[in-house]
Amino acid sequence: MATVDVSILWGLALATIVVALATLLPMLRHPHWVFRGLDFPRLQLAVVALVLLLLQLALLDMNHPFSWFLVTATGLSLGVQLWWILPYTVLWPREVKAARHGDPERTLWWSCVPASGSGFISCIRPRQVPPKIRNRQSGTRTP
Repeated sequence: MATVDVSILWGLALATIVVALATLLPMLRHPHWVFRGLDFPRLQLAVVALVLLLLQLALLDMNHPFSWFLVTATGLSLGVQLWWILPYTVLWPREVKAARHGDPERTLWWSCVPASGSGFISCIRPRQVPPKIRNRQSGTRTP
């Protein structure tokens, strides 16, 4: 191999190590921000892994086992990232049915409970809600 080929190989190997570590570190349940911070750029890591995989397939000599190792590591990293991303896309089936407007069977409960949790019991007890609530911004009454 020529010098350029070796530098490309090492560059792709380094990029593969970075993508693999960025994929594996969040799997450790360590509370430090270095580990938890890598939970958020999953889409960006998936795009980087996809571009890296395409570059590896285009530039590497697939007759060498090391090339197969790099492609496999990058492909697995891409698969793990997509496994976390796909449930939040339109490609995945919905888990919750959409409510019809004015559906009396579906209600929304919300409450502000102090951090101590002292207001939790009063939150779950049934309360009478006034039939009309005044809208504070416009001053009008809503049904």
